[in-house]
Formats: sequence, C-alpha cells, structure tokens
Amino acid sequence: MRKLLPILVLAAAIMPGCSEPEPPPPPPKPPPPPPTAQELYDENMLAVKMLTNPVLASDPQKITAGLNKIKQKLAPQENGATAQLMITNALVDQLKTAHDTAPDTGQWDQVSVLCHAVLAFDPGSTKTQRYLKQAEAERMRPRISLTRILEDLETNVVNVYVEVHLPKTNTTEELRVRVGDVFHGVRLDRIIGQNSAIEITYLETNRTYRIEAK
Repeated sequence: MRKLLPILVLAAAIMPGCSEPEPPPPPPKPPPPPPTAQELYDENMLAVKMLTNPVLASDPQKITAGLNKIKQKLAPQENGATAQLMITNALVDQLKTAHDTAPDTGQWDQVSVLCHAVLAFDPGSTKTQRYLKQAEAERMRPRISLTRILEDLETNVVNVYVEVHLPKTNTTEELRVRVGDVFHGVRLDRIIGQNSAIEITYLETNRTYRIEAK
C-alpha cells in the first residue's frame, strides 16, 4: 500500500476543481468621444459652400432645403449647436464681405445666396433681410446700353437711344428717351460730355450709374 500513496497524491493534485480560476475578461472599451464642434463644422462646410454657389440665386428654395438638412443632422449631436453657430458666423462674415464689395464687383447673386443661407440659420436677422431686399433689387435692375444720341437741329430736342435688358423677363427693348424720362424704374438724369455718355438713376435703390456709348 505504501507504494501506491505517491500516485494517489499526484492524481488528487490534477483532479478538476483544483486548478487556478480563469482571470475575468477585460472591461469593455469606452465609446469614442463625440465629434467636436470644429470637426462637425469642417465636415459640413463643404456642403454649405456648394449651397452658396451664386448659380443658385434663382433657386433659393434649394438653398434653404439643403441647409435645413444640415441643421437636422447637427441637432442631435452633443456639439451640434456650437457647430451650427460657427457655420452661421462664417456665413455672416462672407455676407458682409460680399455686400461691401458688390457695388464695385456687381456680384449681387453672391449676396443673394448668402442672405438666404444666413436666414436659414437665423431667420430673424433684420439686417440680412435688408441686404436680401437690396440684392434682389440689384439683380433685377434693368441693364442699359447707350446706342446713340441725336439732336434735332430744328427743335433742339436731344433724343437718347438706349437698349434695355430686363432680367426679370429676360427680354430686351430699344427705346428713345429724353432727359428726365423714367422707364422701367430708371430715370435718365443727364447727358455727359459731347454726347459720349449718360447718367441714370435706378429708382429702386437710388443708385446712379454712368453709361458710356457703345
């Protein structure tokens, strides 16, 4: 019997239930942090840029609908409100630059689309609404070309012949007018130099333009 004792002890040592317990599984990894406001801003600004292309000036509903989708996407995000404010501020800065330079560049389409974009995020902005009214008036301003100026030597009446393009209807007319006449919301103020140019006022915005002869 003594010879069997070591074998019995070894068998007891390897019996099930006598080994070390398995270590617990590692805790699950924490979820990634939510996107920052800057990340959300960068992610959406490309779409905003596409929706503020001046070619969309004649389709403001597309601008508003597209930006509303961006607002809906940002709404549930933890930093979505801050990102939306950053986008709005960027658009306001772009609008100010465009509006300040438009009298020289004539880029009123750009002003118009930026107005619609800002109003999509901030519909109560009275300043933007005022800019939009001005931009739309300028976009619809008749384009005047001076063709010739003729003076009737018998009556001393000077007739001014102009070509008028109307953006609202995309039509063109040829008119004979005189100083003081008002046509399509434009007043002929005076003839400049030796019948080389005219000065007109667009009554909708009260802005004055010099038109050189062709």
